Amino acid sequence: TTLPDGVVLITPDPSGPSGVAPLLATALASRGARTHVLDAAALTCDERLTTAVADARRQHGRVGAVVHLSALEKSPMPTTLDAWKSLTQRDAKSLYRLVQLCLDDWAADTSPMVLAASLLDGTFGRRQGPSQGLPVGGGVQGFLKTVHLEHEHVRPRAVDFDGTLSPEAMAETLAAEILTPGPHFEIGYPQGRRVVFTASAETLATRPTPSVEPSPDWVMLVTGGASGITCETTRRMLRPGMKLLIVGRTPEPTAEPAELASLTTADQLRARLVDRARGTGRPPAQIEAELRSILHARVVRDNLASLRAAGAQVEYAALDVRNEQSFGTWLDDVYARHGRIDGVIHGAGVIEDRLVVDKTRDSLDRVFDTKVDSAFILYRHLRPESLRMLVFFASTAGRFGNRGQGDYAMANEVLNRLASRMATEWSSTRIIAVNWGPWATTGMASDAVNKAFVERGITPIPTDEGCALLLSELRNGASSTVEVVAGEGPWHKQIAEESVREPATR
Repeated sequence: TTLPDGVVLITPDPSGPSGVAPLLATALASRGARTHVLDAAALTCDERLTTAVADARRQHGRVGAVVHLSALEKSPMPTTLDAWKSLTQRDAKSLYRLVQLCLDDWAADTSPMVLAASLLDGTFGRRQGPSQGLPVGGGVQGFLKTVHLEHEHVRPRAVDFDGTLSPEAMAETLAAEILTPGPHFEIGYPQGRRVVFTASAETLATRPTPSVEPSPDWVMLVTGGASGITCETTRRMLRPGMKLLIVGRTPEPTAEPAELASLTTADQLRARLVDRARGTGRPPAQIEAELRSILHARVVRDNLASLRAAGAQVEYAALDVRNEQSFGTWLDDVYARHGRIDGVIHGAGVIEDRLVVDKTRDSLDRVFDTKVDSAFILYRHLRPESLRMLVFFASTAGRFGNRGQGDYAMANEVLNRLASRMATEWSSTRIIAVNWGPWATTGMASDAVNKAFVERGITPIPTDEGCALLLSELRNGASSTVEVVAGEGPWHKQIAEESVREPATR
C-alpha cells in the first residue's frame, strides 16, 4: 500500500454531500492520507479551477494525487449542444486542466496518481445495453495513458462502475485502487467484480451475405473526406451513381492561377512565392502557410475530380462541423433534398501536438471539439431508421495514448464510447469506431508523431491494407463489434492479470 506524497484532490460527484467524494475522502483519511474535495463550481471553467487548486495548496501543501469523480452520474443523453459542451467541460476538459495544474508538484521522485471514475456498466460502455452514465465520462483513458507516456512516474487509472455498488462500496473500492500499485490502467467493476480490459486479436470469417455493402443508390456523407485516409477509404467504397456528400473545412478550391499551375513541386512553388514576396517584408512563416494552402488545395481539387470521374455525384460543402447551426441545419437540408442518408464516414479532425504541460485552452478546444462536438451533432441529426452504416475514424492514440496528443487521445476515446452508446440505441445501423494506427503514406500525423509510434512498436498501415480492413469489417464483422483497433502494435503482446473479452471490443 502506497500513500500519495501530498494531498489527494478529489472532484465531487453529482450526488454532492451524500455522494462518493466525501466518503472517499473519509476512507483515505482513515488510512493516513490528506484529502481535499473541490467545489463543483470549480469544474465549470479553467479560471475557477486554477483558483481552487491554488487554495488547496495553501491549505495542504503540494498535490500528490487527483481523483476525478464528476462522471459518476446517472443521466440520459443531453438534447442540446450547449448541454453536451457543459458535460465535456465538467467530465473531460477539467481533468486535463487539473493535471496541467499539478504537474509542477509531480517530480520524478514522487509517486503521483491520476484516477478517473465513470459509470458505464463496469465495461466502459462496451456491453450492448443502456448505460447509466454518459460517453464523455468514459473518454479519459487515452488522456491518462498519454500523461503516463509523458511522465512515466505518474500512475494513471480509469475505473468504471455499473451502478450496483453503494456509494460506500464505491468509495472503498476507489480507495483500494488509489493505494494499490499495479500496471493496469483500465479497470472495470461489473457486478462488483474487478476486471482488466485489454485488446485481443481476432480473424474475420467471410460471410455469405455481407453485413454492409455500399450500393450505387446510396447517399453517402463523409466529413473530412476530401483528403487523407478518409478520402482513400471513401474511394474504395464508391459505386458509380452514388451521391457523395463531402464536408470540409475550406471552400472547394477554384482553378489555380496559370503562373502556379505549371510548378509541380513544393520547392518550385516556394521559390516562386519567395520571389513574389521579395521587398515586401513578408515573413517566411506566412510564405510557408501559403505554400501549405496551395498544396492542400491541389490535393482536394484532384481528389474531388477523381471521385467525380469514378462516377460519383459529388456535393462538397464547406462547414464548421463544430457548429450546430451550420452543420446541423445542413444535415436537415440533406434529408429534405435526398430523403435519406445511407452511410456516414466521420473522419473530420485536427491535430495540434503539444505536451500536456504546454497545451493552451484554445488548442485543446479546437482538437477536442472538432471530433467530439461534431459527433454529437451527428447523433442528434442523423435518422437511424434509414441509416445503414456509421463509421467513426478514431485513433490508437485514444485507445493507447500517444506522447504529445493528450487532447486528441481524449477526443477519440469519447468517440469510442459514443459509438458504443449509439450502437445500442440504433440497433439496425452498423456502427464501428476504427482506432487507426499511423498510416504509411497518408494521414494526419506528422513525421515526428509517426516516428514516436514506430519507436513504440506500432507498424504504419499501408493504404491498400487499411482500406481493405475497413471494407472487410463492414462486410464480415459482427454487429456487436463496435470498437476496432486497426494495425499491428505492442497491444498484441499485452498480458493481463484478468482479461474480459467483450464482444464489442477487438
